Amino acid sequence: MPKAATDAIVSAMESGRPALNAARRAFGLPPVATAFAHFERAERVLLAISQTFDFDTAMLPANYRYIGPLLDEPVWSRGARTAWSGLGRPRILIAGSTGAQNQTGLLRRIVRAVGTVEAETIVTTGPNVEAGDLDAPDTIRVVATASHDALMTEADLVICQGGHGIVSRTLLHGVPLLVIPLARDQADNAARIALRGAGLRLPGAVSPDEIAAAIQRLLAEPSFRTAAGTLGAAVRADIEAGGLVREIGAMVAAHRDAASRDGGRLWA
Repeated sequence: MPKAATDAIVSAMESGRPALNAARRAFGLPPVATAFAHFERAERVLLAISQTFDFDTAMLPANYRYIGPLLDEPVWSRGARTAWSGLGRPRILIAGSTGAQNQTGLLRRIVRAVGTVEAETIVTTGPNVEAGDLDAPDTIRVVATASHDALMTEADLVICQGGHGIVSRTLLHGVPLLVIPLARDQADNAARIALRGAGLRLPGAVSPDEIAAAIQRLLAEPSFRTAAGTLGAAVRADIEAGGLVREIGAMVAAHRDAASRDGGRLWA
């Protein structure tokens, strides 16, 4: 399975190589024989993930740098005013993916499971699922979008497919996760969460009863919130270290020094 996944990624990257080489030529750069050679020739490859959250690795290429996640709130969620009611029950946020991944069936099973749990629940469907498709009971609020930052401030659990943005944002608020991955980077992020004890992962074909059991465990065992808070603090420290600004500044300084030594100018 790992080889098949690797082969699929390589194939996808290679399919875009003609467009990549066209862009390189536009910047006066020579074409590359493989798509991954583009990364090898880059002065910096900036990894928008916290090193603490990533899998342990003995060595990265010399030009790779961790800069922490980039988490500006999406434009489509700004100003959304959905809020918790304050009834004193556990608060569960179900965050549907913004991408189209045939996730309606999964969200429907999650909603069915949460409907059996004594909790206040808000579902954000994203742009690819209609609220009416989920058959949610009246006790569950379903909206297209909301400010996840605002809701996570008081949430007890976030259930999601595991995209890097929603997972990182949840950790920053110290909230445990139930991750049910379907595609892209979601399986890796789910594995990271489970490995660090900050939540649980379940397979995409999971039943409502299994989802409900996982929810009950995550709400009952405080170790998940403790681990999420610890991991979130480390992620926040990486963000506050300003890795993006630091690395860009280092590159500019290096080019300025080289230009000064050569008696030339930094930019033509």
